[in-house]
Amino acid sequence: MIDYSEDPKEEGEEKEEVPVEGLGLRLYQLGLIRYKSDVKIWIRVIIKLIVALFIMWVGLVVSTTLYYGALWDPFTHNLDVGIANRDRGVQTPSGAIINFGGLVSNALVTLRTEDDDEQFFHWRILEDDEDDDYIESVRHKDNWATLLFPANYSAVIWQSLRTPKRLPYDNPVLVTVNQGRQSTTADIVTNTLRRLLNGISNNVGKSILNGVFGPVDVATTNPSVFVDPIYPEYDILYPVKNNGANFSSYMGIIIIWIQSILGVNIVQNSTSNLLGPAGLPRTSILRIFLLLFTCVLITLSVSIIGISFGLRPEKSFGALWGFLLLVVITFQAIILFLVRGLGPIGLMLLTTILILQVTTSDALLHVEMMPPFYGVVGIVLPFHHAVEGLRFVTFGGPCCLDIGINILALSVYTIGFWILTLILWKIQFKKFLNRASKGMLPYNDQGAVDSSVGYGV
Repeated sequence: MIDYSEDPKEEGEEKEEVPVEGLGLRLYQLGLIRYKSDVKIWIRVIIKLIVALFIMWVGLVVSTTLYYGALWDPFTHNLDVGIANRDRGVQTPSGAIINFGGLVSNALVTLRTEDDDEQFFHWRILEDDEDDDYIESVRHKDNWATLLFPANYSAVIWQSLRTPKRLPYDNPVLVTVNQGRQSTTADIVTNTLRRLLNGISNNVGKSILNGVFGPVDVATTNPSVFVDPIYPEYDILYPVKNNGANFSSYMGIIIIWIQSILGVNIVQNSTSNLLGPAGLPRTSILRIFLLLFTCVLITLSVSIIGISFGLRPEKSFGALWGFLLLVVITFQAIILFLVRGLGPIGLMLLTTILILQVTTSDALLHVEMMPPFYGVVGIVLPFHHAVEGLRFVTFGGPCCLDIGINILALSVYTIGFWILTLILWKIQFKKFLNRASKGMLPYNDQGAVDSSVGYGV
């Protein structure tokens, strides 16, 4: 029979080795406990471990689902592409009017994807009074791209078919694309337009050879007219100079988020032993200055390394560094609140929050290519404004949201979370004083207050 007697509790009295039955007996046999009271410690550890693993698993499932849901099957039918058809057409000898610009425009609009029978893009037919602003519609984010058919588009094609000599054929469709808005999405738009126009051009060329638009003398006609009668000429607004510049617009923000987590943890853990000798208020003030120092160090390092590799922001270096400084201060305010308020759970949530923000911030693909959930959530998260603002500083012009909106959103996040953290600090400071007055503060081997008392702000 196993002895269940309680452990001695009076000061100075030594505990006897008392095994227990069940789980306690098994732990005792493994040499993991010596006293009956140790079982309660193990039970608490096991419960915490189960809860932590469950939270980690939930975070893993949510993060993976968010990532695959965003990038598994992106679509283009929500992307606005404008068509400005200025083609006045041409009258044939029989009196018929042929408008090649209209034919191509109608073909683009009626084409459907094979998988879901959707239009390839959300086509926006620009009316005559909007034609003069077709470039501005791309510049100011109304359209991802705009196709312009010139006024003499049909006339040039007809003249090339009817002139008995090989005249040079120069009759492009001008395609204007905003690459600085989101490079990967803009490249998808460009490649899809090129594929669609090539397919339509082949069909038009075959129709020309088959005499649909009248007899053709192949011997005297420039072969470009029927080999490739429709060819696009691309004009890229706010070009992204290379893949490095494209990646830096969001990888720089991801690096800053990760470094912000490290900065918060380094400052908190390295100053935890000061809670006893310096007191919580002074230690907290020191931590604020150290956090600001890490903000300056992180942003200067990221900015200088980017410049050294050839990143040339359209705005000044000061604008780049200043904006990144605001970003890292915002991130540290959020991270500090999560870690301070939720402890280990907050640390585990940081990865899930990172994935959520990356997939909803136009970093990898624009949210218009994803389910609506990502666009709705992304616009209210700080990552979106950090990425958009960095693109503005890097690529220049109104290619993104007005940077004033980005700065305002990040500032609201910063002030809001610092206020929440301050309120939380006051609550925990009162608890700290209450425990200190009762002599309940835990001390480590060095005689300092143990860091489990909490992270000061």
